[in-house]
Amino acid sequence: MKLSLEQAQRNERWNALEVLLAAPYLVLVTQYVPVLVTRLGASALLVGFLVWGSAAMLVVGSLLGAWWLQRVPDFQRALGVPVALSRGAVLALPIILLLPIAFKAEAIVALAIAIQLAGGLLGVSLTAFLPRMTLPERLAHLVSLRWTMLGVGMALGTLGLAPLLELLPLPINYVVVCVLALLVSGVLGGWAILRIEPQPLTNSAARTSPLQRTRAAAGWASLWKHRAAREYLWLSLLMHTAVNAPVPLIPLLFVRQLNATDLDYGVYLVVFWASLAASGPLVPRLMQPLGGHRLLALACLGLGVQSMLMAVATSLPWMWAAGLVGGVASVMLQVSGYDLVVRCAPVGHYEDFVSVHAAVVNIAIIAGPLLSSALVQAGTSLPLALLLSAVLRVVSGVFVQWRLGAQ
Repeated sequence: MKLSLEQAQRNERWNALEVLLAAPYLVLVTQYVPVLVTRLGASALLVGFLVWGSAAMLVVGSLLGAWWLQRVPDFQRALGVPVALSRGAVLALPIILLLPIAFKAEAIVALAIAIQLAGGLLGVSLTAFLPRMTLPERLAHLVSLRWTMLGVGMALGTLGLAPLLELLPLPINYVVVCVLALLVSGVLGGWAILRIEPQPLTNSAARTSPLQRTRAAAGWASLWKHRAAREYLWLSLLMHTAVNAPVPLIPLLFVRQLNATDLDYGVYLVVFWASLAASGPLVPRLMQPLGGHRLLALACLGLGVQSMLMAVATSLPWMWAAGLVGGVASVMLQVSGYDLVVRCAPVGHYEDFVSVHAAVVNIAIIAGPLLSSALVQAGTSLPLALLLSAVLRVVSGVFVQWRLGAQ
């Protein structure tokens, strides 16, 4: 049964609130854990391992996503269980800091990687249900709304957490921040998820019999025979490798080259997420005149400019400018990328395509940081590594326009 406009708008509002509430957890795990392990003496290779190890675990979770949706096809459990597992696990972080062990950085990296198994299940489940939360003509609006609210939440979350991390002594600061993240993102965020009422999954996402599972495997094989699906998977591998290559270099640049404090890093994050939030409502308006492929290509070019600004940064204002450009380009990447996932999926195999695409993206998240961190570990300077990542991002944008523009 099709959702009414009122039901769709209600789901969109609860979506916006859930993303907003998830921000403290995301700020902690994705932004400050790399900085923490860097301050604890982690090498460039270990920081890179944090990024691509997390992505490897996301790949495992993504590949299990179709199985998870078959076993748990109802929305509340499909999303609620991974949310509870991942966001509840943050309490282990201050416990590690309090323990009298020598390898705290390594233990925190292991924890952060393990959390991402639930993150992979959550990502696939969310992507599968997202089109069922609203009307087809409002899907771009919903994706943009989620990223806008994520930007708002990440900016506000950083403003709230950065002073606590800066002013309180270690490890008391992380005890306070982790408890706050659990209460806001885990308890209140989980409550918001339970308020969303999407349409149920189709039979293709809930196969349970041996015959149906055999057909599901055939459906996965058919993805590679579908030209648009196959083309977009290869482009996603290239594009996300380029986009994620400089990720482990950013905390190294702040801590080791610019001698920045947690508060300085927080300012950069606020600029990035505030620009993402401000541009979020405008991006869907560009979809129709430009098309998803052109918007995606422009996003890659914008992210290339971000890396170039970081490569020449000699002071914090350069990084703030990079954050401004990166925030705008990131929301363009996410909105146009999701539009192309929906458009390139073979008819009747959307959930299968979502699972495979998520795995491909996470493989790229492994490859990019592994490449850049290995270069730095081998002696390449941070500015040169960032410049190379900028070139790779621009090249990926050119390929997106060349291959998808021809279709």
